[in-house]
Amino acid sequence: SGLLAVVFQRLTGVALVVLLGIHTGVLHLGNLGKIGQPGRGGHTILFRDIAYRLQMVLWRVVDGSLLGFTVFHGFNGIRLASAML
Repeated sequence: SGLLAVVFQRLTGVALVVLLGIHTGVLHLGNLGKIGQPGRGGHTILFRDIAYRLQMVLWRVVDGSLLGFTVFHGFNGIRLASAML
């Protein structure tokens, strides 16, 4: 079980890097071209943009996976670190 926990720790770490890159690239950097457009209020990210994206199944999967992998990775890391003490 110890080796399996370490393998899952590595796999979720890689998945987090990929998902965080997708999240940052699309949700944050993808909106930079919209700054200063009428009706944007000068803000980069608006609630209506997020609400629109969350209507798509793909973004629910990406955001849900990012949340799930983050929670698992964090708690598994705490468990592994405490087992080493």
